[in-house]
Amino acid sequence: MRLGVSAVAGAYRRRYRILHILEATVGGTREHILQILRGLDRSRFALSLICSLERNPRFAQDIAHLREMGIQVYVIPMRREIRPWADFVAFLRILAHLMRHRYDAVHTHSSKAGFLGRLAAWVCGVRRIYHTPHVYYFQWRPHTLAGRFFRLLEWFAACMTTRVIAVSETQREIMIRCGVVRPRRAVFIGNGVDVALFRNDAARMVKRQELGVSPDILLVGTVGRLEPQKGCEHFIRAAQLVANEMANVRFVVVGEGSIGPQLRDLARQLNLVDVLYFLGHRDDLPELYHAFDLFVLTSLWEGMPYVILEAMAAGLPTIASDVPGSRDLVRNGATGFLVPPEHERIIAARVLYLLRAPALRREMGRRARMVVEQSHTQAKFLAELTRLYERTLP
Repeated sequence: MRLGVSAVAGAYRRRYRILHILEATVGGTREHILQILRGLDRSRFALSLICSLERNPRFAQDIAHLREMGIQVYVIPMRREIRPWADFVAFLRILAHLMRHRYDAVHTHSSKAGFLGRLAAWVCGVRRIYHTPHVYYFQWRPHTLAGRFFRLLEWFAACMTTRVIAVSETQREIMIRCGVVRPRRAVFIGNGVDVALFRNDAARMVKRQELGVSPDILLVGTVGRLEPQKGCEHFIRAAQLVANEMANVRFVVVGEGSIGPQLRDLARQLNLVDVLYFLGHRDDLPELYHAFDLFVLTSLWEGMPYVILEAMAAGLPTIASDVPGSRDLVRNGATGFLVPPEHERIIAARVLYLLRAPALRREMGRRARMVVEQSHTQAKFLAELTRLYERTLP
């Protein structure tokens, strides 16, 4: 039997070895890397991972699952902050790994691993180097000394990079406008979610019962790391303004982080103990979203937040800060509202408006789910990343 040309080409198609390097094993970057490692076609790509557990010891459970799948994972401690000696040691360990193993490409993620990993890959002569920044620090403070310093580092590292992958169109525009990346090296591949995970509308009553929330109560939720970037104190202050106007509303904060104790103190100071609940880390987010009537994200800067995609996939209208990434997802007036960052009174006014308009909430939620199903699925994200690899790898 004679094989067709395509069959012969497929039989001899090369399997590329790609090493991903990640320090920030939390939040959206964690979801992003797990989608790649679990979802890319393993007959076409042999994937490995270098990561750190310094920021999220829980990622050890993910590592165990990845290794069960046959994915090689190497742990090299990396610190989020600039620590010259620790950073140098991490760089040497990454460099030594790359000298012992042969890869067709290295793909780094976020700032710390992005700089150390790209420099090590360039020194070792890796032919293709990719980088996904997820979010740039200088997006929020571009004119400060620190902002200029980090922008210079990103420009230097981009000179060694085959492609820099923006997770939103706005982020791609920013990296080009700021001179960090040349246009031909900047590509956009948007984040996506597995929509099927968020279609369980029947979970609403179950989760509300678990939370002790009666059917007549309106529930406003936010999800994210309790870190300064997420601006959660503005959510809490807006919650106080809303609670002063409506008696049948409760608020939920899902997540953990370094400023968790300060945020809990703030809630106590504002007399919100009986109406605002801190749930900590949750593994049931696909179901928990359905307990909410409205989703709010008050971030000060973003890349393309998975939590907005997840809330939209669950059929929730979203009120979000008008920052890059969030504004790429929320269609103002159609799937939710964009509000100026840090403006608690405007946030509260939009929350009150939607809480008092149940039909509008349902319609916005329906449109939000449709946007995700059409443009932001996990399958679309993986297909576009696959095309990028195959188009640029030798």
